[in-house]
Amino acid sequence: MLKSCKWQYNKKEGIQLFMSVRSFDHEKQEFVPEYLPTGDCGWCFEPHSHSCIEVIRVDEGLLHAEIDGHKYTAAPGDILIASPYMEHGGVTKRCDRRTVYTFVMIEPRFFIPGVGCALSTQLNELILGKRRFEEFLPAERESTARLGGLMGRMWASYQEKSPTVCGNCAMMAGGYELLGLLFGEHTVDASAPAMQTRNDPGFADRVMAWIDENYKRSVSTSDICQDLGYTMSHFCRVFHDNFGVSFLSYLCEYRIHRAAYNYRDSGMGVGEIAAAVGFDDCSYFSRTFKKFMRVSPREYFKKK
Repeated sequence: MLKSCKWQYNKKEGIQLFMSVRSFDHEKQEFVPEYLPTGDCGWCFEPHSHSCIEVIRVDEGLLHAEIDGHKYTAAPGDILIASPYMEHGGVTKRCDRRTVYTFVMIEPRFFIPGVGCALSTQLNELILGKRRFEEFLPAERESTARLGGLMGRMWASYQEKSPTVCGNCAMMAGGYELLGLLFGEHTVDASAPAMQTRNDPGFADRVMAWIDENYKRSVSTSDICQDLGYTMSHFCRVFHDNFGVSFLSYLCEYRIHRAAYNYRDSGMGVGEIAAAVGFDDCSYFSRTFKKFMRVSPREYFKKK
């Protein structure tokens, strides 16, 4: 089954720290992935990129992933890491029968300390694309086990429905500990020729800031082009280079995740939630929500 739980601070409604456990079962036909045309495998998560650090630990089965053009097959205990604005996607194959993984997303800007220090420098370099993390950590490495153990402890805290002040502080500490492990043992030099990408962090930052401000209202590609000063053809090309999908496809997925993250325990109806994140058509919202979250919004947002 699909489980998710949130813990975040609301800073311009951005996602600062989010965790989830996801399971795909081919045999039981429960939370099955969206199969590719070949029919032998389906998406756990379609290729995309974002401003967060995403760390994925495989718990059961195999996850076949591609990160910035590099392909990996991750087994239980292995960890995958996507640095900010790095395109990544993952599939599960029918022959694997069942795939389960835990992931955590951290918005690095939120964890930049208020005073100058080494962490501030490294986080800023990460955001600007001057630094990045290793993409694949095999289970047999001690550092991988430490990182996986930390994710397990953080997930246990995340399942609290109403976290206490102490729980919130523990989660914040867990976020910083995770960053410490990543920067301490798993960074690589992004300036090396083999690590160069087409990504433009400055462009991505401007786009994400615009989306954060405007996703609740009805907008088009021409709106963002006009506001940011790009021609339509140039914007569409650069956007796809940075995010791996079209602007409208990304905006749609962004709205779905905003709904899931911000309104899980709101008690609002599905139609109200759809309108709150910019969907005019509740039926379209429901179909799209199930596509990305693998569960209907009525079930996901059911009142407790």
